[in-house]
This record gives sequence, structure tokens and C-alpha cells, in this order.
Amino acid sequence: MQVNLLIICNDQNKSYYKNLAENLTKSVLYLSRDKGLLDYLQDGELEEIDLCIIQVELGWENRQPDSFYGFEVAKKLRKAGLKSIIYFLHFFPEDRFDPVRTRYALLRVNTFHKLIKTSANTEDIASRLQPQKMSLLQWEDISETLLGIRSLVQELIHDLKNRVIRSGKNDEVKIEEIIDQSFQELFNLLSDQTTALSQIRKNLLLEISDPKKGLSPQEIVENFASQITSLAPIEDKDDDEVNFPRPPWKVLLVEDDSNVTETLNDGFERNNIQYESVYSGSEALKILANDKKQSIAVLLCDLRLKEDDSRYWQPLQGYDIIEQVRKENTYLGAFFVLTSAKKRLINLTKNFKTNITADHKSYVLSSDGALNLFIQKLRQSGDEFFFRVRSRPRLSAWNKKTQRFYQPLCQFYRAHIYSLDYDLAEQTINQEAQEYVEKMEAGLLKKGEAEFNITILLKEQKKKPSKEITEQQINQAFDKFRDHILVGRRVALALFLKGYSEDEVFDFMQPGSDANNRKASKDLLFKTTLALSFAKDFPDPEDIRQGRYLKSNLLLEEIQWLIEFYQADFDLDQIRVNVVDANTVWGILDDIRYSIKKKINGQALSLSSKQQNFLDKDIKEITTLKEIKGLLQIVNELAGHFGLSKDFNLLIKEELETIENPEVKKILMDRVL
Repeated sequence: MQVNLLIICNDQNKSYYKNLAENLTKSVLYLSRDKGLLDYLQDGELEEIDLCIIQVELGWENRQPDSFYGFEVAKKLRKAGLKSIIYFLHFFPEDRFDPVRTRYALLRVNTFHKLIKTSANTEDIASRLQPQKMSLLQWEDISETLLGIRSLVQELIHDLKNRVIRSGKNDEVKIEEIIDQSFQELFNLLSDQTTALSQIRKNLLLEISDPKKGLSPQEIVENFASQITSLAPIEDKDDDEVNFPRPPWKVLLVEDDSNVTETLNDGFERNNIQYESVYSGSEALKILANDKKQSIAVLLCDLRLKEDDSRYWQPLQGYDIIEQVRKENTYLGAFFVLTSAKKRLINLTKNFKTNITADHKSYVLSSDGALNLFIQKLRQSGDEFFFRVRSRPRLSAWNKKTQRFYQPLCQFYRAHIYSLDYDLAEQTINQEAQEYVEKMEAGLLKKGEAEFNITILLKEQKKKPSKEITEQQINQAFDKFRDHILVGRRVALALFLKGYSEDEVFDFMQPGSDANNRKASKDLLFKTTLALSFAKDFPDPEDIRQGRYLKSNLLLEEIQWLIEFYQADFDLDQIRVNVVDANTVWGILDDIRYSIKKKINGQALSLSSKQQNFLDKDIKEITTLKEIKGLLQIVNELAGHFGLSKDFNLLIKEELETIENPEVKKILMDRVL
């Protein structure tokens, strides 16, 4: 069998490895210098390698044999994507290799890393070398957990918790013995932190022996995990590490434990996520209230928040913050919760009234890999909510309180997003909409069977309402929104997308209407009730392909439904890119506007109406390239007048790399040049 073999050795030992390769009869690639390794990592096909042999005592670049540079080379190969088994050949005694230390960490995964003493009998060694490849998940696990001191510390803590669980709850002597063994390994890994580790070990044993705590040994170990991890060095970011694009939104973290905050913040920075961290609920609410740009797309709360002395609860706990934000704030973003109490986590997911993502803190913080997975889940939710805020209907019925609805439709939509039955409700809405469309086209829909022209009023429109709104009325109004508004919008959009005119869609949805009042009835149904503009809501397919349309006036769920069921000819990914780019341009213009207003400082100036409007009114949205060009022209004139042209150019240059839309990038580059 022909197998691709990679051999990494000293140049002076190459003849030995050639003899070994002859006994293996394989296709062989030799690397015997650092430069050759770097070139191969850049250009090589690691997926094709079936077997890898590394000489442990590499003397490259005048290194000493006892530096065991072969292990460092193995780490580089693993990080670059090598999935074949690695055999380490050595001539040192095996007791020189301590698998706990980070230098030899890969030896702990003995399924894919074998340590073999060099022998004169190459045939005997060749008979022991068997090709083996790991799966992608195994490779990711090894690459993330066994390539640095911090990862090894987290792995040791994880092992400690498992050993404590297996020991039994009441065997304190055995538990103390397990803890001593684990801390001895921690002392080896963190030799410069022995004093701090000794104190943590002492406190840990005291809490385990205290029956008043009412916690299991496993829970106590979990509570100390973040303290131990914080003592480990934060590994430098490797050049070959994946660089995630920085999203335009931020995470707001509410956490009372400074060690946990530091670990999470490190994870955010490693994954290129913008964040703000606060200690209390009152600080978080203040930041959200002042987030005029709606840049916070994820609220991440510790469930249990305590004061500095760790004995008294803060006035607002994590669940209180989320409930208050949901009820009183205009925030539209994802809710994430972390907790150390497993029972509380189970009860929270059962009984909490808001749709949240809840995770166990010890798991999320157990390793860099677990934290990265958590942050990627958080990134996906943040991207979705950032898009939701900026892709929405523009008509007043959606965004303002009207006589027809007791609150703006956007508030009903917000309640829909956060409802516990959101996924099931979406399936029902899509199914009903599809059935209505099929019946309408087949002429099977009876008059009055579908009523979309509705009013949602919970009380009479008086200055002093006669009675308070009941919970039953609120629930009925919410059901009306789902059954009539959301379903009605999708029915109308699907029919329009299938080629029917607005008049034909109206006849389908409201048959037998009075011809004398047709225009008023049509406006009442589409604009006032369903908040639809049809052609203005749809991104034109050609505009999307050419990158000319920057925003959609449709809900995320509507876009997904139209693409899935009606093969809508527009690209959701491209719309997302356009939305992000429009937001970036908005940020540039808003920053320079702030600088110009500081320069004016109350002076009476003679400005054009367009210039004055730009300074006086917030930029709410940018939907076309024409708008960008017009705003840039206004800002260019003002910046030149107030000596801020260099500042304006600098702002554009700083953001150019983040712009993906070629048309937008060209307009900005023309401005800089």
C-alpha cells in the first residue's frame, strides 16, 4: 500500500530515516530545516499526509537536543491542520518526558502520538508504525486543548471535577487525595504561581469540609475554576490562527466576578468581538438607554449577581435585568445567561417568560475551545439581531402608535421574537400563509374566510380610559398580530413576488370591496394595517447582484420564508453585507457631524438648508448609493469649511477595509483620493 509519509529530522540523521523509509516502502517527504518547515506549512498539502515521523531532539538553528524542539514542530503541524498520527523518535530515557508539561502535552493523547526509542534495527521500528488519521472533531479538540499552558490548566480542572464525581460525595479523605494530586500537576505547570495556588487549595479544602455550605464537592471545585484559570498565562495569538471579521455590533456583559469577566473579555478579543463589561444591572440599563445607535446586539448576564463582599445580592439579578429590558426598553437583541447552579439553569429554561439562551458557566469556561464555541453561538445571534434592527418596514404603522393599533407594530414584533413559542409560532405562520396563497390562487377561499384588515385596540381612545388593560386583552391582541398581520404580510408579499399587481393582491385578500372607495380601502389594508409598500419593500434582484441596494424593508423571517418557499431571487447573505456596510457609512458620517458641531459651538452661520438639516437631524438610515453620494457631498463641503478634511479622510481610511460592497467602497475611495 502506497502511503504519503512526512519525516522531520536533523540533516545529519537523514540517512537513518531513509533506511527506515525503505522498510516502509512509502512516498516520503523530508524536512530538515526550519525554513523548509515554514515553506511546507505555507504551501504543503497536509491533508495528503498519512503518517508523520518527528525526531524529538531536533538541533535546528543550533538548538540543544534537550530542548526537545520536535514537540514544538508537532504543535505547529497540528495547528496547521495535520490529522495523521505522529510518531516521535528519541534517544533520551523516557523518564525525561513529563506528559503534564506543556512542551510534551501531545503525549497525553497517546492514540495519535506515540513515543518510540530510536533503535539500530529500523525494520523493528517500521513494523510498529501504522497509518492512522483523526477526524476533524478530534483534531479540533487536540488543537484547542493541548497546545498551551492555559488550555492544559483548564483540562486539569476538568479532569479534577470528573475524578471528584467518581470518588463519591462523602469520602473526604479520597477527595483530598485527588485534589492534592491535581494541585501537584498545577504546581508543575504554574511554577511561578505556587503561593496563589497553595492559598486556593487551602480555601477549596476548607469549603469542602464545611457542611454548612450545602454544596457538592463538584460544585465547590467549579466555583474555584475561574480563580485557578486566571493564574495561567494568556497565550499569544498565532499568526496562523483564524481571523474572524469584526462585526459592527457589541456585546454588553454583566458579571460580578472579575476573573470571569477577564476570561470572557479575552475570549471576545480573541474572536474579534466588540464588548462593554459592567458590574451591575443599573450600569447595564444606563448603557442600553443611551445606546442611540442600537449597537448592542447581545446582552450577556451572570444569573446571580452579588455585591463586592460576595455575601449580599445586588438589587437587580440577571433575570431581573432581562425582564426589565424586555418590558421597558427599546432594545432588540439576543439574551444570553450564564450560571454556576445547574438546578437553577434547568428551572430557568422551564419557567422564564423570555426566550433566552442559558449556559452553564463551568462548561463555557472549561477550555478555550468551549469558550470559542459559545462565542460563535453568540456571534450568530448578534448578527441576526443586528440585521433585524436595520431590516424592517418603514411605514408609520410599524414604527409609531396609530389610532388603529394601541402600540406600534414593531412592539408586537419584539414580543413575538422574545416569546418562548417563537419557533413553533413561525412554523404555524408560514404554514397558514402558504395555505392562504394556494387557496387564493385556486379560487377556493370563501369570502370572509381570511380577514387581514383588522384593528388592534385594547381600550377606547380617550384621554382617561375607563379601565385598565387586562392580561387576556393583551394576549388576544398579540394573537391578532400573529394571525393577521404577520400572516397577512407574507400572503401579500408572496402574491406580489409571484407576479400579481397590487390591485390583484388586494382583490385576493379583500374580495367584493366597494369600488367607490377602492383606493382608500387598499391604503387601509396595505399601508395602515400591514405596513406594506410592495415595490419599495423588495430589494430588486439586479440591484442586489450589483451591490446597489443597501437595505431591505422586509423582516428577516419574511426574507427567509420567501427564499425557501417561493425561490425569491435575492441573496440574504448579500443583503446582510449591505446592511453592515450602510451602518459603517452611517457611523463615519455621524462621527464627522459630531466634530463639526463641536467646531461650530453655537456660532451663527450661514448654511444651506441641506447642510443645516444634516447637522440638526439624526441620520436614521441609508438605503441607496445616491443617498451616500449626496451625504458625502454635504459633509465634504462642511469639513472643508471647518478645516476637518484630514479628519474626514482619516475616518474613511480607517473603515475602508471593513467595507465589502464594491460600489460603496468605490464611492468612499473616490472621496479619499
